[in-house]
Amino acid sequence: MSEAGGRAGHAAPIRVVKNSIWLIAQPLLMNAISLFAIAYIARGLPKDDYGRFIYALSFITMFMPLTNLGLRLLTVRDIATSRTRPDLSEYIGRMLMLRFSLAVIGAALAIGVVSFLQKSPDTRHVVYLATCIILLQGLTTTVTDVFQAFETMRHVAQVQFVSGFVLTVLSVAAIFFGYGLIGLMASYVIGNFIGAVLSLYYLRAKYATPRLSIDFRFWKESLVKAAPFFFPTLISQTGRQLGVVILGNTAGAAAVGTYGAASTLMDKLNIIPDGVCTALFPTLAATFKTSQEEAAALYRRFFGYFLILALPIAVGTAVLARPIILLLYGARYQSSPIILALLVWALFISFFTQLQSWTSGAIHQERKVFFVPIASTVCYLIAVAALVPRHAELGLAIATVVPWAVMFILFGSIIRRHLVARQIEPLLVFKVLVAAGVMGAATFAVRNLPIFVSIPVGAVTYAAMVLGLRIVSPKELSALRALIRKKRAPSETAASAESAAS
Repeated sequence: MSEAGGRAGHAAPIRVVKNSIWLIAQPLLMNAISLFAIAYIARGLPKDDYGRFIYALSFITMFMPLTNLGLRLLTVRDIATSRTRPDLSEYIGRMLMLRFSLAVIGAALAIGVVSFLQKSPDTRHVVYLATCIILLQGLTTTVTDVFQAFETMRHVAQVQFVSGFVLTVLSVAAIFFGYGLIGLMASYVIGNFIGAVLSLYYLRAKYATPRLSIDFRFWKESLVKAAPFFFPTLISQTGRQLGVVILGNTAGAAAVGTYGAASTLMDKLNIIPDGVCTALFPTLAATFKTSQEEAAALYRRFFGYFLILALPIAVGTAVLARPIILLLYGARYQSSPIILALLVWALFISFFTQLQSWTSGAIHQERKVFFVPIASTVCYLIAVAALVPRHAELGLAIATVVPWAVMFILFGSIIRRHLVARQIEPLLVFKVLVAAGVMGAATFAVRNLPIFVSIPVGAVTYAAMVLGLRIVSPKELSALRALIRKKRAPSETAASAESAAS
């Protein structure tokens, strides 16, 4: 390894961790705050209305992939790996027009499909309003892709935080003042609108003013390049949300509310793997371009980090599922703890599948992984068809674990063939299992105490085991401490952009 390569290999994990902190810390704080808002909403709305709210969000999510058609990963990878970056004003202007046009199509399809399904007027009206989110997300994600490509993740985090804060405050206000389901969904629309405005402000102030134009040749070339990213994502996301729609059609809105109470908590925690992978992707793509060996080392390191982080989350949540649900939602959702205990293992596996999926794109294996989400979605829908009619929300929770497990196996085979033969050291797996087992036993012993006691007990126990078993080396701990203490230099953003461009 060359000296320059060694410096890059050492700096890359630190840069990714710093960017991950931006993408995780603020949204995670916002999600922690919003949990109480969600609890207030679930208690303040009739259970059927809360079910309609979850149904509407799940329904429009099926059409969200149409807003990008795989263009997100393509944009980030092209900008992050290009030595001569495209003219941002022209490039982003054309991409904004393309993505907004796709968003309009997605919103129109959502309205048409829900009308065809002949749902109740209350359900249709809340879905109609929710389609505005599709349009706003199309704008916001196009702009934040630029921030991600330049590895200025603090702008992404700030957009998410402000949008989420406005959304949370307005949601609580809507329930408090009696505006009900429509007022609640309107709060989500307003929050997304603020996020779109803020992202466009940052784009103009820090990068470039987009020159809007319609370029059909650019649209065609971009869509062709992005196709391998798009179709698997569309099928996967649509399939997962279709499970909720099937549950609503077979078991009713109340069952969706029970399932949604647990799944919403998992969605909040999903910010962790999503944030890390978002930060890692441009770095991994640039590293792989110069050294497959360094890219493999970077992947292995973060695979290990995910195991260290995800396993205690899964074990602790499974042990404390009942007190968590009762604290947040109350006795009306007493069927939700078992749902939460099952879904957390889907979240656990998703940590690794998200890392594998983003890595496959970074190392240009998107064509090889094309059928992975398709195969996993087929397995998921088979499980849904077999389990939901008999077991309702419990069956859907079990079925939700299936696609992540299938993807983990299939993605893993591709990663082992094209990047690294062994994804993690067996000794590390053994140590983490021991640490999580001890933590789970300690947490189980105090599970009947308030969770403000039981959660810290579990966290302290796990931290002690991590240090005692030397799961994380002293050198890594010192690097993380230095990273936390280090103040971000004013010129760091420009240096990061210049480094990525060179």
